[in-house]
Amino acid sequence: MDKTFNRYLNQIKNQILPPEEETRLIFIYQSRGEGWEEAQEKIIKSNLMFVVKTAFEFSSDIQKVDELISEGNLSLLESLDKFDPNKGFKFLTYASFDIRGRMIKHISKNSYYSALKISAKNIDLAKQAKEFIESFKNEHKINPSVRLIANHCQ
Repeated sequence: MDKTFNRYLNQIKNQILPPEEETRLIFIYQSRGEGWEEAQEKIIKSNLMFVVKTAFEFSSDIQKVDELISEGNLSLLESLDKFDPNKGFKFLTYASFDIRGRMIKHISKNSYYSALKISAKNIDLAKQAKEFIESFKNEHKINPSVRLIANHCQ
């Protein structure tokens, strides 16, 4: 690995926040009150190693990993805006789905990745199915059957 990447890894390691502190910072960030930018930075920094680890799950080529890390970091920022700490989940639990999804979408759009090929259509179908499942569960308080999901996604 090159020196720049090693320097990046050294800067982001050991940044994990205790769950109570993370929740407190998320409320500060979402209120956009005093110190919200610092809260955002701490939350994001505490989750960057997960993005790196996830990127290495998809590729070992450092140049491709760098691209995946960029996609994952963007997804991390977007997830922070959508996250609801009142639901009782850790931020990373919520964000991990978006991070992996964005990385997979990036891989599918770039044909030079040979390890994993998922079409954009299949990614969109998976997203549609996920949204249907969530709305069905909210409305009916039970999981939909596979047949219902398939009918909805046709």
